[in-house]
Amino acid sequence: MNLFLVIAGGILGLIVGSFLNVVTLRMNTGKTIGGRSHCMQCNRKLDWWHMVPFFSYLFLRGRCDFCKSSISVQYPIVELATGIIFALVISRFGFHVSTIWYWIISSILVVIAVYDLRHFIIPWVPNLLLAIMGFITLFIPSLHFVTGNSWFQIPTMWNLFSGVIIALPFFALWLVSRGRWLGLGDVKYMVSSGWLLGLLGGVSGVLYAFWIGAAWVIVLVLVQTIRKIIAPGLSAEIPARVPFGPFLVVGTLLVILSGVDIQALIQSIGLVY
Repeated sequence: MNLFLVIAGGILGLIVGSFLNVVTLRMNTGKTIGGRSHCMQCNRKLDWWHMVPFFSYLFLRGRCDFCKSSISVQYPIVELATGIIFALVISRFGFHVSTIWYWIISSILVVIAVYDLRHFIIPWVPNLLLAIMGFITLFIPSLHFVTGNSWFQIPTMWNLFSGVIIALPFFALWLVSRGRWLGLGDVKYMVSSGWLLGLLGGVSGVLYAFWIGAAWVIVLVLVQTIRKIIAPGLSAEIPARVPFGPFLVVGTLLVILSGVDIQALIQSIGLVY
């Protein structure tokens, strides 16, 4: 892959990430995404050099140029993460219509993950957009990272109902636990990702999410245990609630960017021939 295209994709991702920060911070607040950006503390309008994605945060050392209040670390993290994802997408698909398609999907996924981290809920509008784009992908193989290059196909019954098949057992968990074990937004997301990734890909994304989530909880437990031993006065309790949406998003991105589903993974390590 042309290194220039990968770098250009990364720069575009930084810029888009800056816009996605605005979307996640203003969504469901009654504010529009238009208008000049301003400091959240002193309300001063920002100049262009205050808004260079990722780098302005470094140059300003994480503080407002006017009132010196701290700038949320969300800004550079989201911008950098989006830049990396965009670079990986163009590296995966090359200069193709699929690249633009998955850039849009990746942007929606970033919004879902960040909003869920902030509010413990998956917003329905981005999830609906993801479901629509996933459903369209079922019928256009050239947009799909697994199938061929034809422009139209009738999906198999398994893929057509893949979202529902994947989400149904988790809906049962939500119903039985009355939302204590799993949020309904997570269940709706599984429908969207199932259509986007197909049956095997969707199952793979969910399994990856559970594995990554479990690993994250283990890390938190280990960190807390070590802190209690080394510095008991600084130890903190493990968060009572950990949003599952970001793990689902990471699982989805892993399948998209690697093209590896669970079946292919098992075959690659020689367990199935």
